[in-house]
Amino acid sequence: MERFEGFKTASDGARLFSRRWAPDADPKGTIVLVHGFAEHSGRYENVASRLCAAGYVLSSFDLRGHGRSAGRRGDCRFEPTLRDIDELLTQEEERGRGLPLFLYGHSLGGLLVLTYGIERKPRLAGIVASGPALHTSLTEQRFKVLISRALGGVIPSVSLPAGLDAALLSRDPAVVEDYRSDPLVHKRASFGFARDALGAMDRVLAEVCNLPVPLLVIHGGADRVNYVTGSEVVARELGDRCTLRVYDEILHQPHTDPDTETVLDEVIAWLDERVAAPADDRTRPEYA
Repeated sequence: MERFEGFKTASDGARLFSRRWAPDADPKGTIVLVHGFAEHSGRYENVASRLCAAGYVLSSFDLRGHGRSAGRRGDCRFEPTLRDIDELLTQEEERGRGLPLFLYGHSLGGLLVLTYGIERKPRLAGIVASGPALHTSLTEQRFKVLISRALGGVIPSVSLPAGLDAALLSRDPAVVEDYRSDPLVHKRASFGFARDALGAMDRVLAEVCNLPVPLLVIHGGADRVNYVTGSEVVARELGDRCTLRVYDEILHQPHTDPDTETVLDEVIAWLDERVAAPADDRTRPEYA
């Protein structure tokens, strides 16, 4: 497996940190991965290793306000981020020269890739949404919701503690401790980010039936950060166009659980089915 990491400059001048993992042999597809809130792309090394072993390139970047990328910590606005995804997909499409192209997002990343699919209507081979932030514990904090909606357009860069309990991420104690000690993990959420996220949740749940791309949703049934009920709504709205996999004992991060190998085996099987579909048919929703 070959690794690359370094800074790149977005079209608006923002400095973003990117990572790319590629198999030693010729790849059969490319995946652009969008990480979750408060973390960074470097926390997906195990996912990259598994996907590369299966023949896929994995390309990612630290979201604005996250990891090594520029921006106030936790101030990740949606419209610039959607443009960042645009640019990385275009770059990988040009590099791949016709290889099937996928989006994969976890938690906040799951919300972002679903929002991207609905708004941009891309021609992709598929989207994988892992524990997407649709029905979340945030919405139960009514004061934070009200103040974020009210102040998100007035003082968008002002932030509050996010209040994420690391113990809810994984059943593996080593993962929890690593997260707590990771110097690139932060604990802030800006009002502007929260307002954008709440609006995106509403839009995805209302308009997901317009998603033109085959979709796989994976979700921990014991997730207490983003509830599985949001993923169930998506699956119900899309019907046969969505494949939903719920893992009853898994918490928020299916990719860091003791049963991660089983989860990634199913992800790879779904990706392989999309790759095996005739080229003209890969983007048709009925192939989900």
